[in-house]
Amino acid sequence: MVKKAKAPAVEYWHGGAAGREIGEQLVPGTVAPGYSHVVDSMTPEEFAEQRPDYVHITTDRNLAFDYAISFAKFAPAALYRVRPLGHLEHDPDYPRGVSHRCRTALVLAVESDVITAETAETGAARGYETWDDGSPLYDGEGYPLPNKMQQHFGITPNQLRSLGYGADIDAINSRVVQLAREMRPDLTSPDVLEYQRTLP
Repeated sequence: MVKKAKAPAVEYWHGGAAGREIGEQLVPGTVAPGYSHVVDSMTPEEFAEQRPDYVHITTDRNLAFDYAISFAKFAPAALYRVRPLGHLEHDPDYPRGVSHRCRTALVLAVESDVITAETAETGAARGYETWDDGSPLYDGEGYPLPNKMQQHFGITPNQLRSLGYGADIDAINSRVVQLAREMRPDLTSPDVLEYQRTLP
């Protein structure tokens, strides 16, 4: 009888406040001691975007590492290997299987990485960011990419590269408008609408 190999166990990671110990439970920011002032200062839009009423965990260690770096800008941070407790939900900000949210998670290990606000990010989050049309917002090195419509009208990745690593979307759109005016001074709103009508 041939034994089937067991699928490797899924590992979950969380990047956040330092000081948690193995066996401790992570809880949402809405009930975490000393975090209520942060939640109270959020606008309804920020609350809806960040969902501090959940613990956020991921299967991508680098993604959790980068979240820990973001947290380190405000307070000491650490990276943890965790196990979700109870129901696990898909985090709609990422593709399925990457990021999840739950009401609590158990700390299995405290990673030894030194994390400060000056620690270099891996850029993992940028690898999951997309334009509204589903095309990637950044290349594998974290430099901006044009969306499908921008490409259709002649914008190339090389023309956006000078914006630098992790350029924000406003800077990308501003450069695209500038380039489009230079390259296609005859381009009009009806041209854009005509392109959009050809989309499935």
